[in-house]
Amino acid sequence: MSRISKIKKNVRNIRNIKDIKKEHLSFVLFLLFAIMLLPIFPIENSYSHGSRGCREDTNDCHTELTLLNYSDCFCHNYTGTPSVNAEIDYPSVVEVCGTYTIKVSIFGGPGVKFGLGVNASYGYAEPYFSNSTSNVFRINYTAPSKIGEDELTFAYLSADGDGNLTNDTWYAKKIRIKVIQKQTDLEVKSISAPKEVIANEKFTIKSYLSNVGNYSNSNVTVALSIDGDEVIRYKENFTSNGEVIFTQKVTLKAGRHMIKILIDPENAIEETDETNNLLTKMIDAKEKSPAFSSYSIILIITLFTLLLVLVRFRRLPRDR
Repeated sequence: MSRISKIKKNVRNIRNIKDIKKEHLSFVLFLLFAIMLLPIFPIENSYSHGSRGCREDTNDCHTELTLLNYSDCFCHNYTGTPSVNAEIDYPSVVEVCGTYTIKVSIFGGPGVKFGLGVNASYGYAEPYFSNSTSNVFRINYTAPSKIGEDELTFAYLSADGDGNLTNDTWYAKKIRIKVIQKQTDLEVKSISAPKEVIANEKFTIKSYLSNVGNYSNSNVTVALSIDGDEVIRYKENFTSNGEVIFTQKVTLKAGRHMIKILIDPENAIEETDETNNLLTKMIDAKEKSPAFSSYSIILIITLFTLLLVLVRFRRLPRDR
C-alpha cells in the first residue's frame, strides 16, 4: 500500500469516528430533552377533557384522551375495567343549539384521583374543570344545530395516584340525547279587569301574554271574546321568553258576562304546551242607580213641608 493510500484510509477512519460521536451526542441530547419533558407529561394523571363532533372527523385521534380511550371516538392504549362506573345526570331531550349541564359522578376503582373524557358525536361537550381529586364532573353541553339524535361517549378513570397505570381502572358509557327544534310556548298569564262594572259604560281589560319558550314568533293572532262572541282579533309579535301586554276598552250590558282571551285560535303554531293559550274571567255589569231629578227634589221638599204642617195643625188646641 502506498503512503498516499494509507493517509486516505486514516482520514476516512477519523471521519467515521466523528460521525459516531455525533450520533452519540444527538442521542444523549434527545434523552436529556425527554427527561426534561417527563414532569410535563406524567404517565398517570387525573383530568377531564371534552371535544366537538368526533364523528364528523373520524381521522382525528384526540391525543389528549389517550389515557381514557374508547372505541369510535377515543384512542386506545389499554383495556377498560368494569369495576369503575359512573352515574350520568343529563337531559334526554334538548333544543337545537341549546346549552345544558351534564353531571357525571365516578365511583369504584382505586378512587384517589378521577379523570373524565367526553366526546359528542355532533354537539359540543366541555367539562368545567380538570385535574381534580373530586369524583364529580360538570360538563357544559351545547346541542348541535340540526334536529335528530346526538350520541355522547364518556370515558372515566379511577386512579390510585402512584404514577403508573397498573392498578388504575377505567370504563366508558354512551348516552343518546334527542335534539328537537326550538319551540314556542305561548301563555295567557292573567286578565286584569274589575269584577263589577257599570252597564253600558266603557272600562279597560288588560291581559299579560308571554312566550315561555325560547323561539320568537311574529304575527301571532290574539282574540278577545265576550260571551262567545269575538270582539277583536289582532296580530302580535312574541320574542323568546318575552311578555306582551294586551289592553282593550269595552262596554257590557247589564248582567253576568264571560271574558275570554285566546292566543293562536287557529292553532297554527306548534307549542310545547297547548293548554295555556286560553284564560277566562267573569264580570258583573250592573245598572247605574238613577239620579234624582230637580222635580223629584221639589216634590220631596213639598211633601216634607206638608207633613210638618199637618203635624203642627194637629197639635193646635181645638174649640169646644
